[in-house]
Amino acid sequence: MKVMVFSHMHPQEDIDGTILCAYHHALCLAKKGVETVLIGGRKHTGKQHAEMLEKIPGSPLTEFLIDIHAPATFSRTGLGWRVLHDRLDACIKEFAPDILHFHTIMPFGFEFINSGKHKAKRVLTLHNYTPLCANDACIHADDGTPCNMANASQCKRCFPQLSEEVFRNHRQLILENLEQLDMLTTPGNFAKSIYMAAGIQAKKIRIIRNGTPIRPNTLAPRQRDGILRLAYIGRNSSIKGLNILLQALLLLPHKIRAEKKVRLSIFGPLNENDQPTFYNVLSSEYVQQVFSLLRPLKDIVTMQGKFNNDELPRLLHEIDCLVMPSLWWEVTPNVIQEAFACHRPVLCSDIGGMAEMVTDGIDGLHFELGNPHDLKDKILSLLDNGNLLSELTTNTPPPPSIDEMTKNYISLYNELLNTRLKVA
Repeated sequence: MKVMVFSHMHPQEDIDGTILCAYHHALCLAKKGVETVLIGGRKHTGKQHAEMLEKIPGSPLTEFLIDIHAPATFSRTGLGWRVLHDRLDACIKEFAPDILHFHTIMPFGFEFINSGKHKAKRVLTLHNYTPLCANDACIHADDGTPCNMANASQCKRCFPQLSEEVFRNHRQLILENLEQLDMLTTPGNFAKSIYMAAGIQAKKIRIIRNGTPIRPNTLAPRQRDGILRLAYIGRNSSIKGLNILLQALLLLPHKIRAEKKVRLSIFGPLNENDQPTFYNVLSSEYVQQVFSLLRPLKDIVTMQGKFNNDELPRLLHEIDCLVMPSLWWEVTPNVIQEAFACHRPVLCSDIGGMAEMVTDGIDGLHFELGNPHDLKDKILSLLDNGNLLSELTTNTPPPPSIDEMTKNYISLYNELLNTRLKVA
């Protein structure tokens, strides 16, 4: 069996849950003896076309970097050049894979994925809602509320200059392209329900949970010292709701803040000069709000900056609870699995893939979406009730491993190819 895995970015260029999932998936396939090629994006270098597809030397598997551009909303691609499609086609022809596994639509685009040139079976993992949302964030631009994407006419709220017919035609085209694929997978039931509501048949979507390379550890619980230590881990993106968390901290009683009974560590890039990019939904107003909220919280909030994923178990061991105040649906956030692997409960918004993964009152707590007052109350309940925090910590479930995820993918490949491949 030969498999070619596609990722929107390569982990040496950028890091997020989807990128890491694709990379570890490809790496685990190779370790199991499956001939594997990984195609990962890099930010456009301005090099000549001959260098747009560049092999990475010294890698444990065959890896290529491709130049990408910001995606076009409706073409669902950012490649822009037919010559690069041709180079990818030539790479596929030379490798002759049995399976083409895409962990993203962009930047490759349906015109490449469904070109009809390739005999391989095509699998697409739906890590997000990009195919259904022209705005990508799944949030209404006018009031910031989540959009369920069930009706294409809702898109007009974010793009009022376009007619509803444009969105209906676009939605129909997307659904036709999704149906052409041999199989769709998604790591969560909530995401599957969203795609089914949009018109995809249930039998076309297989649930395969994402794996995490962090294995459940037996480290001793953090020594209780009367301080509740929280962590926020993620990008500086307005859909991630860091501002809601900071507002909740400002609502804490003055005595608790003065005595530093609650402390927050922010892990990830956070800079007052951050600008909007393809990967970060930002506005100057949002950045200004975050930093204006941070200033009066400087005694209880620490910005830890970027970190290596290998450091994550150690970092999580130093805190009591992960907070995920995201304002959009999410699918199955890797950071929740990582927290559970380190026996850390999660305090999250009560919607979408977050609410699916975290069982309220069992291995974490839900708070009302976008409500800093409710989040503040949940933080106080953890501070005031040590038994609750201990129970939530004890109940954290072990997440799937990369090996389990990969075996499930191989089982799917065998099913599509009507073959049997023995795996380790």
